[in-house]
Amino acid sequence: MKKTIISLSALALTSSLSFGALVRLDNTGAPGLGDNLDGIAVGDAPMTVSVPEIPGLTITIHSLGPDGLLNATGTSLGINGASDADTDAFESAFGQFATFSFNQAVSITQLDFTTFDNTGEVFNFGGVVINNGDLSNGTTDVYDFVVPFEITANTQFTIQATSGTIGIEAMTLTAVPESSSIALLGLGGLATLLRRRR
Repeated sequence: MKKTIISLSALALTSSLSFGALVRLDNTGAPGLGDNLDGIAVGDAPMTVSVPEIPGLTITIHSLGPDGLLNATGTSLGINGASDADTDAFESAFGQFATFSFNQAVSITQLDFTTFDNTGEVFNFGGVVINNGDLSNGTTDVYDFVVPFEITANTQFTIQATSGTIGIEAMTLTAVPESSSIALLGLGGLATLLRRRR
C-alpha cells in the first residue's frame, strides 16, 4: 500500500511539472498571450513577455517584418503594416512575418487560425507548411499536428503566410519539463521508497 501511495505521489508530481493550456493569441481583454503581444512594433524587438496561460513560460519576439506592429484583435493576431489591408492577419503580399522563441521546451498539438478559408492559402509555422486543405474539414481553421510539434528552449521559429491572408487565434501548447527535473524527481521518489523499506 505504501509503495502504491509513493508511486502515485511521484506520478502526480511528474505530471504537475508540465502545464498544458489553450494559449490565446487574439486579444481577449483578459490576461492572455495575445494581450501581451499586442502593440509590439518592429523597432521594439527583441522583447520578452510572459505567457499568462502557463506559469513561468515566456516568449521572446526576435524580429517582425517588414514593417508595422503585432496587432491582436478580438479575432486574431497578425501584423498591422503601413499599407496592408488586413490589420490582424499575416499577409503574404507584404511579406509579413514574426520570429519567436520560448524560454522552455514546448509541445504544440493544435493551431487555431482565422481567415484561412481559401484554397491555395499556405501558412508556415516554424517550418511546418500548412495548406488550407490540411485544416479540419478544410474550413474550420483548425490544424491538428499528427505528431506534437516540439520546439526546444530558446530556439527561434518564424510564422508567416506564404500565400494569402491568414490570422492566428490560438494554439494548444504544453511546457515540457526539462529531463534533469524529471530525473531529480525520480531519484527523490526512489530515495523515499528505499527509506520507507528500511
